[in-house]
This record gives sequence, C-alpha cells and structure tokens, in this order.
Amino acid sequence: MNRPIQALTSVLSFPTISYSQRNLMNDEVFIGCVNALKTHYPLTFTQASITTFHKHTYLFHLKGLDNSFPLGLMGHYDVVPISNTWTVPAFQGVIVDDYIYGRGALDMKGHLVSVFEAVERHLEIGKPFKQDLYIMMGHNEECGSDEPDSGAEAMMLYLKEKGIKLHLVIDEGGDVLDGKRLHVNEDIHVIGIGEKGYLDVKALVKDAGGHSSTPPPMSALVEPMKLGVYVETHKFKPHLNEATESMLKRCAPYAAFPYSLIYRFPTLFKPFVFQSLLSDRKLAAHVRTTAVTTMAQGSSSMNVLPQVGWINLNIRIAPHQSGKDIIDYLNKVKGSRVQLKYDFANEPTPISRLDDGVFEEVVECFQTIYPHMKLVVPALMIAATDARYMHDISEHVFRCCPFDSMKEDKHTVHADDERLSLISFEKGISFFSKILEKFV
Repeated sequence: MNRPIQALTSVLSFPTISYSQRNLMNDEVFIGCVNALKTHYPLTFTQASITTFHKHTYLFHLKGLDNSFPLGLMGHYDVVPISNTWTVPAFQGVIVDDYIYGRGALDMKGHLVSVFEAVERHLEIGKPFKQDLYIMMGHNEECGSDEPDSGAEAMMLYLKEKGIKLHLVIDEGGDVLDGKRLHVNEDIHVIGIGEKGYLDVKALVKDAGGHSSTPPPMSALVEPMKLGVYVETHKFKPHLNEATESMLKRCAPYAAFPYSLIYRFPTLFKPFVFQSLLSDRKLAAHVRTTAVTTMAQGSSSMNVLPQVGWINLNIRIAPHQSGKDIIDYLNKVKGSRVQLKYDFANEPTPISRLDDGVFEEVVECFQTIYPHMKLVVPALMIAATDARYMHDISEHVFRCCPFDSMKEDKHTVHADDERLSLISFEKGISFFSKILEKFV
C-alpha cells in the first residue's frame, strides 16, 4: 500500500465528528488524526511554521523565495455523524474494488491528504517554493463554523492582522453538472467563485394553549405555517448575478441553438435565461434566493393546543440581496402575531475575479490531469463552505473538487458508504502538484 493510501486509511480511522454542542467533541480523536498526518508527512510538519486556533484548527506556513503572491490550500478534517445503516465500517478506511470507504473520504479528508501528499513530494525533491504557501486545516466546518470559535474565521483574521493577502485560495466545492440541464453535450465541471448567504429564521406565535376541544379562531401554529406556505409558493424573484452570467457565457460555445446565442448574451435575453433556469430546481437556486420550511413544532400532545407554535425557514441569500432585505420582506408578509427570531445572517460573499487569467490557470491544471474536462466553468456556490471567510483576504477564492469520481459518488457525501475512487484520489494528488508547480 503506497503512502497516500496509508495516510488516508489512517486519518479515516479517526471519528473526528464535530458537533454544535462543542462538549461532545472528542479532543483526543482530533489530536490523533493530526498526529497520523504528521507520521506520514514529516517534512511538511517540520519545515512549516504551525499556528493553532481553538485547539484543533491548524495553519501551516511554508516560506518561499518570495511572498508577493502566496497560495492558500484550504480544507477541514471534521466530519458529520454516521447512521447505523452503513454496509462497511465507517471509520476504518476499508478498500473494496478500488474504492476507499469511510466517513470523510470525499468530504474532505481525501482532499486534505491529497494536499499534504503533493506538498510532501515537493519538499522531498528539495526544490524551494517560489512563493509562500499556506495550508489551512479547519476542524469545525460541518457544525456551523460561523460560531465564535470558527477555525476558518480565526485563520483569516490572523492573516488579515498580519497584512497577508492570498493570491489564490482553493477549498472544497465544485460540482459536475449534467450538460443536458443547460442544453450542452458535455459534462459541466463547476468551480465555485462565490457563495450565497445563509439565514435561519424561526417564525413563532405564543398563545394561551388549552384543550383542543375548544379551539380559538386560530391556533398558535397556523400563522407560522401560513408564512411557510407563502414563502414557498411565492418564490423570490430571479436575478442574474455575475457568477451565473459567467457560467452561461462559458457554456455558450458548447450549447445547442438557440441557447448558444442566449447564453452568449444573457443580459440581453434575460427572460429566456430565467425561463430555462427556473424550470430546473438546482439551476433555479443559482439565480434567486431560496426559502424552505425545514422544521415545525406545536404542542406536545395531540389533544392540547400549542402555547407556542413555530416553524424554521432555511434561507439561502442570492448575491443581490442581504439578510436585512430578507427580514424586511418577511416582516411585510407575516401575520400580525408572528414574531421572527434569528441569530445571524451569513451574507453572500463577493464574487472572485475572472479578468486576470488566474481562473484560466486553475482550469489548465484541471485539464492537464483530466483531458476530458472540456468545459470547466465558474459558478455560484449554493451551499456553504469555510472559503466564504477568505474573500476578505483574497480576490481569487475558488471552490474545486479535485476528484473526477465525484460525478458518480457525490450521493455518498453526508450519506451511507461514503467513498472515493483510488484512481481519482491519485489524480487529485497530481492536480495539487500542478497547482503547486503553477502558483508556488
């Protein structure tokens, strides 16, 4: 078994599950996982300056001959919990038919091990880096890294305080879209260049409660439910953001007519663009804020009126709107008794630059390793990653998946029998080697 497979098998054996209740997190497991990495990648650990944040987030700094255009390679090693319906052990790194199985194989220990392997191979050659390199390894991405102890935010603030601007940041993300969704005959390989915002709103009504046999004109749960129904049946208006516009323009040469023309001039043919994208729920999320009712609660018994009725609205904010915009809107359409409660809003991030060739250089690295990736496009990330913090210190924050097998296996992320193709794993290492060669 070669070193990267040994390393990945080893780190997958540590159940580095992160929880919103931080006291449930096992410090020894996180320490053990990092020590396993250290065993396999001693040069990286000995030659880097290492700074820790909130106990288990690590920032590795490898100095180059120059620090004008530093590179940041980002990832997290915490994972989500598992169910009891896995068909293989979730924390052993089991290899079956050229796949390695385990919680975190794709999300995202495989990604991190690929980074460490590429860096270690470079250090073994003894050739100095041309530019400074930072490896940013977070420990609480999966459980709300927007909390005060966010490892990613702490790293960003540390670098910002030192006046360090990263030339390029690469984190998890990206996707493979079936080209038919956009009337294209090629798979569409996506690199995220910005993220939607995130907001959870609890809509609640308080009431006296009592026996269900003598109900009031409207029980406490009805008005929150009405709000949930309203926002789901009155979708937010679409808006053509910069990231989606760029995605469409790059798809234009590969699209069938008339979409080749529509995508080439998306602002001119905006009504046709919206007609096309809004018919597909995944693509619709690229052009509008989404809101969905994810939780509801009334009373604790079937024959008791609720004293508090509430729903939770999970909202992903499009780049043209803000958390305040959403709250203002909900206040206009809610019932008079409904109270809105929310802790914070992660605002949409800026959109990374595309006008200076850096994106094309990253695409070239992909296409060198995966020649079949003819269509690699920028897009808006509709989920959340730790990379959102890095827009404060970099104009080029890209969310990439280095593994082509993600196309077949993304359904295993956060699900049973998460797995990573060993062939794709080795190519992911080669991708990061190309990134190092190109940028540092």
